[in-house]
Amino acid sequence: MESQDSFSEILLSLPLFQGLGRRDMDELLSKTKFHFQKFVVGNVICKETAPCKDLLFVTKGELKVSHGSENNKVIFHEILKAPIDLGIENMFGISQYHMRTITAQTDVQMFTIAKEFVTGILLKYDVFRFNVLGLLCNRLQRADRILWTSPSEQLMRKFIQVCMRNFQRPYGSKIIQGKMVDLAIYVGSTRLNLSRLLNHLEENQLVILERKRIYIPRFEELVRYSQDHPDWE
Repeated sequence: MESQDSFSEILLSLPLFQGLGRRDMDELLSKTKFHFQKFVVGNVICKETAPCKDLLFVTKGELKVSHGSENNKVIFHEILKAPIDLGIENMFGISQYHMRTITAQTDVQMFTIAKEFVTGILLKYDVFRFNVLGLLCNRLQRADRILWTSPSEQLMRKFIQVCMRNFQRPYGSKIIQGKMVDLAIYVGSTRLNLSRLLNHLEENQLVILERKRIYIPRFEELVRYSQDHPDWE
C-alpha cells in the first residue's frame, strides 16, 4: 500500500474527494476500509446488472465501459482514463445495479469502498457530500438536456444524438460495435445513408471504420464537426 501522504494525494485527485482538508482526510483514512485490487488487460471488473455494493476508484490505467442496445445487437464502448470514480449513481435509488460492464483496457490499479462505509462515514463529510451532489446534478442535467433535445431529421445530428444517449461522457475515445444494418435501424436511417455518412466522417479523420466496428478517437471533435456542418446530408 502507498504511504498515507501519497495515498492522500491520490484520493484528492479523485473528483469525490477533492477539497477535503488534511484533518478530515486523516480521520477518513483511519475510519474507512479500502479494498485494493489489480486487474490485467481484458479482466472484467464488474458486469452490467450486477449489484452495486461498492464505489470503484481507479487510480492507474484505462477502463472500457460498455453496454448494449435493447436487443444487444449494437454495443457502445467508451474508454475512460484514471483517475476515475464509478458507481455512486447506481448505489442508491430504485435500481441498485451496475448499468454497464466495466473491463480493464490496460493494466489497472484500483480500490473499492463498500456501501456501508460510504453511508456510515464518507457522507458525513460536507465536502464529500457536496461533491456527490454536484456529480449527480451534473449527470441529471445532462440527461435532461439529451431527453428534451428535439429529434433531428438531419442524419449527422441524429447519429450524434444516439451517441450522446449511450455514452456517459461527451469526450474521449468511443467504440460502436455491431452490424451496419443494425446500427442504421437503431439510428433510424438506411444502411446506405449511414454508410455514406460514416465514410464521409472517416475521410475527415473523425472515425475509423473496421468490420462491425466504428472507432471514434476523440468524440468531442466529432461533436464539434457536426455543429460546424449543421446542413450536411
